[in-house]
Amino acid sequence: MFSIRGVKSQKVSGGGFVLPSVVIAGVILLALVAASLSISATTYNSLKSQYYNREARNAAEAGLVHAKDCISKTVDNRPSWSDPNKLYTGTSCLGAAAPCENDECYVTDDGKIKSYYSVRVRHTDNSAIKLMSEGVACVKRPDGSCGQSYIETRALDLAADKGSFSKLWSGWSRICAAAALDERVYCWGSNNNGELGDGAGGYGVRVTTPKSIDYSGIFSDKTIKHISLGGSHTCAIASDDKVYCWGAGPYGALGTGSPTAPWTFQGTPIPIDYSGVLSGKTVKYLSASKGFTCVIASDDKVYCWGNNIHGVVGDGTETHAFAPVAVDDSGVLSGKTIKQLVTGYFHACVLASDDKVYCWGHNSKGQLGDNSIAGWNREALVPVAVDHSGVLAGKTIKKISSKGYHVCAIASDDKLYCWGYNSDGQLGDGTTVDSNVPVAVDHSGALSGKTIKQLVTGPKHTCVLASDDKAYCWGDNDGALGDGGWDSSSVPIPIDDSGALSGKTIKQLGTLSSATCALASDNRIYCWGDNYSGHLGNGSTTTSYVPVAVDDSGIPSSEYYY
Repeated sequence: MFSIRGVKSQKVSGGGFVLPSVVIAGVILLALVAASLSISATTYNSLKSQYYNREARNAAEAGLVHAKDCISKTVDNRPSWSDPNKLYTGTSCLGAAAPCENDECYVTDDGKIKSYYSVRVRHTDNSAIKLMSEGVACVKRPDGSCGQSYIETRALDLAADKGSFSKLWSGWSRICAAAALDERVYCWGSNNNGELGDGAGGYGVRVTTPKSIDYSGIFSDKTIKHISLGGSHTCAIASDDKVYCWGAGPYGALGTGSPTAPWTFQGTPIPIDYSGVLSGKTVKYLSASKGFTCVIASDDKVYCWGNNIHGVVGDGTETHAFAPVAVDDSGVLSGKTIKQLVTGYFHACVLASDDKVYCWGHNSKGQLGDNSIAGWNREALVPVAVDHSGVLAGKTIKKISSKGYHVCAIASDDKLYCWGYNSDGQLGDGTTVDSNVPVAVDHSGALSGKTIKQLVTGPKHTCVLASDDKAYCWGDNDGALGDGGWDSSSVPIPIDDSGALSGKTIKQLGTLSSATCALASDNRIYCWGDNYSGHLGNGSTTTSYVPVAVDDSGIPSSEYYY
């Protein structure tokens, strides 16, 4: 007889022994421990693989973010690197033939693991960009080199197809629009003075299809919220609620504190001067015109700069302002804030908090609307009130628009009223007689039974988007009315929507000098009218009397990851 730790063994028949219950339990326990250790090891290895694969996948996705950022900074929205180069962690947007090996070459490097990526261009043309990003996560050896590696890939297709734009802005001989995909801004038309903001330009330069503005400099970390296109300059409100301008500014239209030298221009965006009256303020809205710019700031007051001929800067002088100055609000604007701002050909108007309109600047054609005598030498150096005693009696104003020598408004009765220059019937009252007070636009014909959703004015024509989501225009017709003819009209007429616009409705309108553009329900832009500067955007400079589609074949409008 023997005992194990005080437990006696038992003899059984047949000469054998029965194992103590403790021994049996121990054997079972050992088996369970071994099995548990095996499962734990398997689980550990599985979790380890998942962790490393996740790090590799994160690195691959970081590569695509880097690639998209590089593409967005190019003028033509194309990859800035190509075979044999790849975009590695830590390399510039030109890529490199081999990965770098310093501390900036890794997405993560925590002493035990390091990860990095490489992105190659699989395909690029006018219809698509295809990228492949390979992420690698590896176990670091004691000497810092990579041991076992885990690899994950992520692909991205940037497709260019129909449905490209989300909004548009129009100027005198050019237009800009925001891509629906990423709000990147593209412009086309005249680039005589670098006003397209692509860093190029020069006398006679015309861009006939959309081209991205320059995002490599001051806009590299910003998006654009609003743009206004003046005669030879452009200004934008960026995502930081600051204003940036480009183009020509010989009288201070760029607002930088100094003018551009004669016959020179600023081809890329630069900030305006915030050291003076705009110090500590942000900007809510801006409007640029012929050589000057005005803004509504965060204090709901108006500030202007640039060419101050006829007192259009509104500070009571005719001294050119190279930096922003405050519009005089000690008179008719006293105690009022500003809701809307428009600028025309050397005049400006605002819709104030009392829902009435006030204007200042040149009054050559009665565009100030105050019932004063019009003439080339007539002007108001400070704001004056538009006459509300006639057709506007008892009404308030909801929206205003101006670009040339006339102003139009949507009143509280949802009807249209205009004043100023009427050489080609742009006031829409059935005559061609100038008016220094508001007159009612004819609603008895094409606009009968309709209300107005949007109002836009060109220098010598006017257009509206009506409640039926169709466009109606009147005034000078070098094709700008879009009705298929060239006869001017002193009353609203519908544009021809039987061709390119067939089956579509209109979401937004914009007017140019002698042309008009529309953002349609398919998110494409269609233009019509004079095309001398290529601003119809269809790759030509041929006038069109009916709407034609802007060539948006180079605009990415969808992303597909896999």
